[in-house]
Order: sequence, then C-alpha cells, then structure tokens
Amino acid sequence: MAMKNPDKAAIDYLIASGASCVSVLADGTIKAGPKPDRAAVSAWWLPEDKVIAVSRQARREAGATPEVSIMLAALRQAAADHQAVLTPHETAIERAGDAAVRIDAFVDSMRRSGGLQVFNRHFKAAKAAAAARGEGFMSYTVALSRLRAQVGARLAAGGDVYAPGLMAEVFR
Repeated sequence: MAMKNPDKAAIDYLIASGASCVSVLADGTIKAGPKPDRAAVSAWWLPEDKVIAVSRQARREAGATPEVSIMLAALRQAAADHQAVLTPHETAIERAGDAAVRIDAFVDSMRRSGGLQVFNRHFKAAKAAAAARGEGFMSYTVALSRLRAQVGARLAAGGDVYAPGLMAEVFR
C-alpha cells in the first residue's frame, strides 16, 4: 500500500507520539503548535508537554523585536533549560515518515491476516451501542485514523503493538 501523502502521515505520527512543533518566522517571532507554520523559516519538534514552556521562555529571552538568529539562540537555550530535545523538522519528518511506513505495513498485515476484522467488529459494536443510547459515533475513517495513531504511539514508545487495550484506546 503506497502512502498518499508522506508528510501528512509523518506529521500525524509525530503528533500521535506526543511531539509538537515550534516554528520561527522570518521576523524572528515564534509560534508553537501541532504542525509547523507555513511561513516558518525554521521549525523544530519537541515533546508536546514542554512546547509551551520552551516557547514562552524563548519569546521572553529574545525580547520584543528579535531577529531569527536571536530567536533560535533563545529557543535552544530554553529547550536546554527545560531538558527538551529539539529535533530539526527535516530530521523529525524523515524519522516519522519511516515510522508511518511501518504503521502502514502493520495495518496491511492486519488486513491480510484477518486482524482488521476484529477492529471492524469492535467498530460495529461501539457504533451500535452509541446508536442505542441515541448518540452519534465517529465515522469508520476516523476510527481507522485512531487505530493508526494508537499503533504509532505504541511503536514510538517501543511498546508491544499487540498488547491488550489497543481497541479500548481506539474506541474510548
């Protein structure tokens, strides 16, 4: 199965694995968010739980009208102060793209082995239960995306993809 958009798959993997992006713009300002800003001249990935503290400190230390080089230095210092590893966007995308290929291979193996039938049964049961309660439920596409995200998160953490609880996490 060929990936449709490797960068989107890589970014989805990064987000699922708990990473977030800090973008430095041409005017020296900094933006933090789940994806790089389209206007970024430099983008860096770091753990999501540190991105706000690191970006706030970098803004504070760089001053009111920073240049790109000043903001980058402030960003590196803030990351070091918060013990957060900054990974350049290109490196993170390359690594995450490789992981996205492994996720695709895993989902394809589920299709071939019949494992996706288990997922489909869980989906149908959860959808029927929601309907019985008079509630809406996620689409199949959303559920499959959540499966991929859970597989990705388990791969990123070095965990066992086959460990119990995968379906519970997808359909929670």
